[in-house]
Amino acid sequence: MLGEGRAWHRFAVAFVFGLVHGLGFADALMPLALTGWSLVRALAGFNLGVELGQAIAIGLVLPIMFMIGRLARAVLVYRYASLAVAAAGTYWLVERIHFE
Repeated sequence: MLGEGRAWHRFAVAFVFGLVHGLGFADALMPLALTGWSLVRALAGFNLGVELGQAIAIGLVLPIMFMIGRLARAVLVYRYASLAVAAAGTYWLVERIHFE
């Protein structure tokens, strides 16, 4: 567990995760050959769209998570849900690496 003195580890992980995603976004926009304000608008619009999508997903899933949390077997449900998400992520990773 992270203690009070080690909270910076979370910030470091979030920073690195964001940096890797940002590089992926930049790579996806490279074929458009945008420069200056066109590039800024494209990045801002893309990032705002991603953030809006995440907010909607959280708004839909969070009430369900609270209802599941009241169940006696909540830990088991969360474990299997985590495994399903990990399997989907692994599938998409392999698919992306294989076909590119």
